[in-house]
Amino acid sequence: MSEPARARPLLELRSYRLELEVLSPLHVGAGGPPLVGGYDVVADAKLGRYYLIDTERLISERMTAEQIAAGVDPKVENLITRGEWDAYARAVLAGPGGPTIAPLVRQHWTLLPFQRDAHGRPYLPGSSLKGALRTALAYALLRDQLRMMEKAGQPVRFADTEAGRLLREQLQSGARREWFARPLETRLFQGSSAFDPNHDLLRAVRISDSEPLRADATVVEQVGIYRRNADKLTLLSDKHRWLVETLPEGTRLALRLDIDTGLFGVQKGLSAEQRDQVGTPFLLHACREFAFRLASSQAATSGSDPTSKFCRELMQRIRQADRGSEAYVQLGWGTGWRAKTIGPLLDLSVVEDGQQTLDELVRRLRLDRTGRGRPFPRTLRLVERNGRPTMPLGWARLRIVPL
Repeated sequence: MSEPARARPLLELRSYRLELEVLSPLHVGAGGPPLVGGYDVVADAKLGRYYLIDTERLISERMTAEQIAAGVDPKVENLITRGEWDAYARAVLAGPGGPTIAPLVRQHWTLLPFQRDAHGRPYLPGSSLKGALRTALAYALLRDQLRMMEKAGQPVRFADTEAGRLLREQLQSGARREWFARPLETRLFQGSSAFDPNHDLLRAVRISDSEPLRADATVVEQVGIYRRNADKLTLLSDKHRWLVETLPEGTRLALRLDIDTGLFGVQKGLSAEQRDQVGTPFLLHACREFAFRLASSQAATSGSDPTSKFCRELMQRIRQADRGSEAYVQLGWGTGWRAKTIGPLLDLSVVEDGQQTLDELVRRLRLDRTGRGRPFPRTLRLVERNGRPTMPLGWARLRIVPL
């Protein structure tokens, strides 16, 4: 007797063009060490120009084997003149200039490099955008659970949700911080208690890397860590400033989004509920809802500083977004703890035990190094212009166009 035919996955692929517009400087790290000033990068502070040096070519052409063997310092100024910087630059980037550039006055300074392809062209990895979508989707799914409690007239307590019970179990078990959220993600995206990445819902969402840009499409920004006290922003110290390679505001990137609803080896593919969760209407809704919550948490209540103004204008743009094709996300380096967790959910006024839950998570997981408690987090990384904080990092507008 022949074996019954195995269920085969249904190929049901929907493809879209993703258009991403950078609204505030965006940094995605290259994954290696920072570029060292004077060796990998040199700066003309007066003109605000930064030269990314091809160090391998410089050393091979301007140092002898004897010098290399003797350990002669390969500092750029020891090998070529300022007039030759262009000839050995992989890219020349615009950036801040003048006396306000704190890192350049240090004896040792660095530049955090942007992700580049094998040809030295900057691009946005699809995984960076997918990570932002994953966080937004988790927030939206949990927010919907709280809304159901509200509609049923029940007390809205995070501890009474399945997510709250899972986090409580993690706290009681003493789970390590780096694995703390795994049971919650497993339940939300895999629908089970056993970790099974092969059946993760987000496997249905595939985002390509962006098309590469010109080698000089990035710019250098100065970023500082600030503490907000009421409506006032205060720099921690000059030591808390970096030079960072970013995609500037107005940069436009093109990516491809494929949604495959025929996953997991079943004839009918994803369930109707799962299809809705990874469909573009809900993904866009999730991104807008999470983005609005993030922007509102970053804006001071009545602050007149540029950062608060930027966030309030962003909130207005999110309100006016085209519901069928447009969303907003915050991604990349320097966006902070809130942008990468469901923490903003616990700040909602309707959640009776939200602050209590957040306080316990911060304390038990030792997230606050100062030990001072609320507010948490106490600081944020901001782009500086002319020595003043102006905006948060990594905000972008998304537009989805069917192919």
